[in-house]
Amino acid sequence: MRILLLHAYSAHNRGDGLLVDESVALIRSVFDDVELEVVASDPDSFSYVGVPVYNAKPGRRGWSREYLRVLRNLDSYDLLVGVGGGYLRAGKPVEMLKCLLVMGPQIFAAGRSSTRSVYLPQSIGPFRFGSSSPVSGFGETHWCLHASRRPLHAGNRLG
Repeated sequence: MRILLLHAYSAHNRGDGLLVDESVALIRSVFDDVELEVVASDPDSFSYVGVPVYNAKPGRRGWSREYLRVLRNLDSYDLLVGVGGGYLRAGKPVEMLKCLLVMGPQIFAAGRSSTRSVYLPQSIGPFRFGSSSPVSGFGETHWCLHASRRPLHAGNRLG
């Protein structure tokens, strides 16, 4: 099974690194034969995972061609998994911009893809500056896999 893990940040941040490690462990415990790839803002920090890691952070010339290719080809994966945590926030204008530039393309590409997506538990927010409207109902449209390994359950979009 080919799986792409989205929204990894940096292993240099211990909390975010732990969330990625736990996500990888959960995926490997559920699927016997898995071909795993990761999308991260600091890809070099996850080299120890031993899987391909793509850079989600745009540089001076925008996003890398490799990253854009991955996002265009999400239908080639069997499953998309979003790392748990709290990366969707817009409490300040800079947070909103970072969220839109780094996490936005992954969320929108996953939403457009025909591949099923599983987002591990999230804390979403705060949203200010008129940003709450575009994300209202977000939690209802994606699959959720609880860390307790309970069965998947679908929101209203994937029923």
